[in-house]
Amino acid sequence: MMSESLVWFLRFAEFSALLYLSLIGAYTIGWIKLINKTKKPGIPPTGVSVVVACRNEANNIVNLLVSMSNQHNTNFFIEYLVVDDHSEDETANIAQQWINKHPETEFRLLKAKGYGKKEAIEQAVSQAKGQFILVTDADCRPAAGWVNSILQGFENESVKMVLGPVKLHPAHNFFEQMQALEFSSLIGSAAGAAALGIPSMANGANMAFCKDAFEAVSAQRSDDTYASGDDMFLMGAIARRYGRKSITFVASEGAIVETNAEKNLKSFLRQRIRWASKSGGYNHIFTIAPAWIVLVFNVLLFCLMAASFFNAIFIPLMLLFLLLKLLTDLPLLQRVTTFLGQRKTMKYFLLLSLLYPVYVVGVVVAGMVFNVSWKGRKVIKTV
Repeated sequence: MMSESLVWFLRFAEFSALLYLSLIGAYTIGWIKLINKTKKPGIPPTGVSVVVACRNEANNIVNLLVSMSNQHNTNFFIEYLVVDDHSEDETANIAQQWINKHPETEFRLLKAKGYGKKEAIEQAVSQAKGQFILVTDADCRPAAGWVNSILQGFENESVKMVLGPVKLHPAHNFFEQMQALEFSSLIGSAAGAAALGIPSMANGANMAFCKDAFEAVSAQRSDDTYASGDDMFLMGAIARRYGRKSITFVASEGAIVETNAEKNLKSFLRQRIRWASKSGGYNHIFTIAPAWIVLVFNVLLFCLMAASFFNAIFIPLMLLFLLLKLLTDLPLLQRVTTFLGQRKTMKYFLLLSLLYPVYVVGVVVAGMVFNVSWKGRKVIKTV
């Protein structure tokens, strides 16, 4: 006969599983709605400013500049502002040399006055001439139709922020393909949530916003103590001021931005812990609630896996919950990986599902214990 505490644990696990199923199911519906949406031309802009903050990106900066200079012809003013955030390598020199060789382009290199990506972006926005600001990272490569595709998101004046898809590419080996598959789940969740009018995630590698909206919410943001978070905190601030439907997602191939996967496990974990380090500053309910639902369900699944090693009675329950996770995640991941042209990564779907609860628990614990640095700067912990 089961003890009362075990019964309560099972009831809590069932409730957690139901919430997870409902959340990912909703995201899947949102993705289907988004991908089938008829593409409409956006509001004709008076100008567009593309902003990139870079630090120690000597190996990537030229690829980015070339990708941006290859954007499809546009019939509006477009400029590119590259802000060097106190690089300790040759990033600034390489960028300036490239710009000098291409005087026909509207590229400007700015020296950051403050420190950190957020302050670099704020500096660039203050000098931007465009009505719309598009942002990407220095280690990214936007598609040739990126600018025009992202602008489709501003199809009506109520939209103040547009999110776009990011793809880890190339993904050759096992480790890179596993990262690409996991990243696809994040992109699908962000897109599905935005499509339902409950934006939960943003990625600074591919986003755009109205300059006047950025300036309007700057005074309301309370994330000054966090070194990163230019994307998530801005999304939350815009949602609070302009409403949930002021944020949308563009799911078109032309809007895809490519970036590299992490080369080793150490750098991968550093990146994920850095992402987790800013979670303590979130106050947007549609970010906090989904994060807790996913975290609690995976912690419970991890506990069931661990308990199964000590008592066989937990094995059927662990398998049942794992099967539920597989059936819940599969429809969304199949669609997103197909859209990104990375369907081959689905061969690792079962393995990723088994490892994911362990990975989530490990990142959370590591974030509580270890100090993490990123490009020579310490990342503030949540506790």
